[in-house]
Amino acid sequence: MVCEPYSSPVNKLLDYADCSKLKELPNYIEEFGFSKEHIPDLIRLATDKNLDETNFDSLEVWAPVHAWRTLGQLRATEAIEPLITLFHDTEDDWTNFDLPKTFGLIGAPAIPVLTEYINDDSREDYQRFAATSCFFYIAVNYPNLRKICVSILTRKL
Repeated sequence: MVCEPYSSPVNKLLDYADCSKLKELPNYIEEFGFSKEHIPDLIRLATDKNLDETNFDSLEVWAPVHAWRTLGQLRATEAIEPLITLFHDTEDDWTNFDLPKTFGLIGAPAIPVLTEYINDDSREDYQRFAATSCFFYIAVNYPNLRKICVSILTRKL
């Protein structure tokens, strides 16, 4: 349940769609008209702990996923630090397997923060594994960063 209201068009993500039933990744920017001005509200939605308690049958449960996907499409570097906390604050498959795609869209600015995260031995293995998979998506989306990503992962191994 959402406690503090979200402005439009961010509030439209609260009842948008069940991500598990979408066949393609929506173009949130085109569909909703998102821009850089919406980034703070999208970050708030992506990290909204109140939505963790939402009924799984409600579309609100998918709002954080839509929000982080939108942040990825906006290449929102401001979202890197808040989103990386989801790896250790949220335990679900969507965070572990979908959120890395967002970091893959953001690209190079995420690399230092992700590198620090995977090298933090105080983190659980599954948390660092999820963060490690971000490097794959960065390399796929930005082939010029592939050597850097491979080098970071090789050093970690």
